[in-house]
Amino acid sequence: MADPDYPSEETIAKIKEWRDTDGPGLVAFLREQWTFPEYFTVDDGIAYMSTAGWSGNEEMVEAIPPMWWSLHWRASQWGGHHILRLDLSDHRTVKITVPDSEG
Repeated sequence: MADPDYPSEETIAKIKEWRDTDGPGLVAFLREQWTFPEYFTVDDGIAYMSTAGWSGNEEMVEAIPPMWWSLHWRASQWGGHHILRLDLSDHRTVKITVPDSEG
């Protein structure tokens, strides 16, 4: 029996086929599927997602298309932490706020 918290094959396929310029759409879809959604926040057009070590979350991150990453990725950190920019209207500037590790 499949783990209900683990992404289905259909979910992974949908992520792999996501349109590159639809950052908000993919982030909303990922957040709906995310196990431990408290580790996936969006603030002022910046998405902060942490896999929390869950292999299902890591599989979804690995399924994100490479071109999507090249447009939206801003930073990654050891431990499965990723920062993504959703607004592609101005590629010259980006506001990144690193969340306080204690809160």
